Amino acid sequence: MRRRLLALARVAWMGVAVLISGAALAQDPVNGRALYNTALVVGGLSCGAGSCHGPNPLLNINRISNGDTPGGIGFAISTVRQMSFLRGNVSAAQLTDLAAYIANPAAANGAAVSLSETALNFGSVTLGQKSTRAITITNSGGGPLTVTSVSSNLSDFSVASNTCTQVAPSATCAFSVSFSPALVGTRNASVTIAHNATGGSTAVPLTGIGTQAAQATVALSVASIDFGRAFVGQISSVR
Repeated sequence: MRRRLLALARVAWMGVAVLISGAALAQDPVNGRALYNTALVVGGLSCGAGSCHGPNPLLNINRISNGDTPGGIGFAISTVRQMSFLRGNVSAAQLTDLAAYIANPAAANGAAVSLSETALNFGSVTLGQKSTRAITITNSGGGPLTVTSVSSNLSDFSVASNTCTQVAPSATCAFSVSFSPALVGTRNASVTIAHNATGGSTAVPLTGIGTQAAQATVALSVASIDFGRAFVGQISSVR
């Protein structure tokens, strides 16, 4: 019994030590993916081996999802017999990267663009007036997102308040698009975001309707007035 308690205490301490050491390390899910699919010990299996956890952590084969933190992986290495060959052979930095990949495999695929708006409809806007809408970009990938330009292909739609240049993983940036119609009628365009993510650019369709301002009208109670006959020096009746 005492031996069992000592073993559990040692396991708990190792998990805490991994958490403390891993907390100060930068996570690299790209390296984590490489580690996941590499045999870290000669003659041993990789995490991605079919008889271990399989190539896709999202399938949670043999409870791989429990390894979404460095401490979780460290605890498994210390307690699971089939993983005992890894004891003393995995560094804190490796555990941190592995956990980052297991927690979010998509993060290993580099930068990715997610938009708060995939199309903007400004509705009706009077000539000489302006309507403004905002778009937020989220880097949903694992690598840094570089936005090189945000531009409109029609002068009726202009880009302003652009804070998008370098966007870290999970971070956001924003820009606004204003519609100020030059002509009456429907105006269609797009704003294009050039970036280093898959595809190289993302386009957001824009539409709006230019309308003429209401004009004042005059209506008279009569179209003409006939005062009839009047003597010189006298005033006719008021009409």
